[in-house]
Amino acid sequence: MTDDTSFMESVGLVIGAIAFLMWVVSDVLEEQLIGEKRRERHRVVKARSRAEKRKAPPPAPRSRPPQLPRARVHRV
Repeated sequence: MTDDTSFMESVGLVIGAIAFLMWVVSDVLEEQLIGEKRRERHRVVKARSRAEKRKAPPPAPRSRPPQLPRARVHRV
């Protein structure tokens, strides 16, 4: 009876270890896939932004703010 119980416990531990490893591997693969999608999305957004910058007309020249009067220097 004890041999049968220890055998069942070891089978349960092996199955549990395999299930845990499968869970870890699937989680890692999922994170990699999410990271790839994020990087791809970032590349697309950046490329679109660059293309829009090239198409956009140059910014209108801004008028300069009025100049302050020049500082008076007292020389002796």
